[in-house]
Amino acid sequence: MQMNHNIKSMNNLVDNSNEVDKKIDVAISEINQTAEMAKKSELISQNLASSTQDIIDNINTLDDISTQNTKSIEAIDEKALILQKDTRELNEHLSLFKV
Repeated sequence: MQMNHNIKSMNNLVDNSNEVDKKIDVAISEINQTAEMAKKSELISQNLASSTQDIIDNINTLDDISTQNTKSIEAIDEKALILQKDTRELNEHLSLFKV
């Protein structure tokens, strides 16, 4: 009778041990999945950071080009005013030769 009880206890212990092993396997699998997801998240974050830096660099380049365009427009405006003045003066001189 004691032996039967011990056998049942041993069987229960084995069953419990097997159940614990299964739960440990599931936990390990979930930990591995979590680690893989963390690696993917890290790569995505790095790509986003790189893309964001590219956007910032492009904005800075656009700003530089806009500044250059503004300076060019100002130079053209100055030249146009000078040309307008020279044209007036030329017209005045030419009007002296009109008959």
